[in-house]
Amino acid sequence: MHEDPADAAVPYGARATSIEVEPDKLVEAAEIVEEEVYALDSVLYDAEGASRMGPPANDIVSEHAIPTWNSLLTELGHSHLARVRDYVQELNGFAHQLRLAAEEYECADDEAAETLRERGGGPG
Repeated sequence: MHEDPADAAVPYGARATSIEVEPDKLVEAAEIVEEEVYALDSVLYDAEGASRMGPPANDIVSEHAIPTWNSLLTELGHSHLARVRDYVQELNGFAHQLRLAAEEYECADDEAAETLRERGGGPG
């Protein structure tokens, strides 16, 4: 006898739950993330300047090697600073997503309140 896999996937006693989302809390979280983005941007700017080196000697090897070294450290897509820049951009995108979610939940709350008012069940 074979059991239906769909039955096994549903835990006993499972029930629907609701999650209450407060748009203001999402905005607060976005502000915290944005503060970190600004702080990291500042550190990144300072680090980029500090990561560049000048030629250690006044010879042809140093003259040609140092620009390549600096490029590896700070400019190329796989450089350490590029990875940090990508991380900062991802954080900034996350903050933006939090703000959009707050707006969506705010609109959904407004629509729900309007629906209740139209049905005569909400504050007018």
